[in-house]
Order: sequence, then structure tokens, then C-alpha cells
Amino acid sequence: MVKQCQNEECRRDFAAARRDAKFCSERCRGQANARRVRAAQAAVRPSRVSDEGARLAALEARLDGLERVAKAAQAETRQVITMAAEEQVRSRDGLRKSVRELGGRLDGVEATVGQVKASQASARELRQLNERLAALETRVNEVVLVVNEQQSTIQRLDEVLAELIEERETRRSRWR
Repeated sequence: MVKQCQNEECRRDFAAARRDAKFCSERCRGQANARRVRAAQAAVRPSRVSDEGARLAALEARLDGLERVAKAAQAETRQVITMAAEEQVRSRDGLRKSVRELGGRLDGVEATVGQVKASQASARELRQLNERLAALETRVNEVVLVVNEQQSTIQRLDEVLAELIEERETRRSRWR
């Protein structure tokens, strides 16, 4: 919004950042305020022959000026407070969103940790089964060796028994 500077020495057009802006710069605002204060002080300065009514009017004018300044300051303060409250609400909303997102990520991490623990337990069980299987294989190999030894012993016994039977048959045939 384009406005005209209210400083009597400036009167330039400027782009106002706010609707209630009256001056183009802090310098112009300071000059205008200084001029207004000087005028109010000049009005308050009593002349030697002034009466109480003139003094009172000057004080009232000064008081009116101070009231306008106070009202402007209050309005500006209200705007700042409103903007701060809005920013606080936006910040809270952003923080809540961030907390929700982090909660979701944490849930995902917890699920992954659960899966890892389950995998570790499965790996432990598999290791134990492999150890048992290895022990059983070792035992089976030992039994196979024993069976092979017994089989060879049985073969020798069969051979010895066959020799004995043959020898017996030979003796019988000689005695007959």
C-alpha cells in the first residue's frame, strides 16, 4: 500500500509495511515527534502575562499528544502479542507433528528390534540343532564302526565254524 509520509519536511510516497504506518522511516517519525513536542512545549511555556487557562490548554494538548502516543504503542503491542501468539501456535503444531513423526519412526525401530531379536533366537536354536545333529552324526559313525567290527568278527567266526564243521566231517568220514 502506497502512502504519503506525514513528516512535514519529507512528504514522500512510500510503500507501507503496515496499514497504520504514517512515516517512511524512523528518522522522519523522530523529526515529526520532535516537532510536535517542541510545539507542545512552546504552548506550555507561560508568558509573563499568560493566564491559567492558557497553561491548562497547553497541558491538555500535551496530555492529548501523550495519549495518542500511548494508544499507538498499545495498538502496536497488541499486534506484536497477536503475532507472537500465532507464531507460538504454529511452533506447537510443528512440534506436535514432529513428535508424531518421531513416534512413528520409533514404532518402526521397535518392530525392527523385535524382528532382530526373533532372528537371533532362531539363529541360536538353529545353532543348537546343528550341534545336536553333529553329535548324532558322530554317534552314528561310532555305531557304524562297531557294527563293521562285529560283522568282520562274525565273518571270522563263520569261517572258523565252517573249518570246524569241515574238520568234524572229515573226522567222521575217517571213523566210519
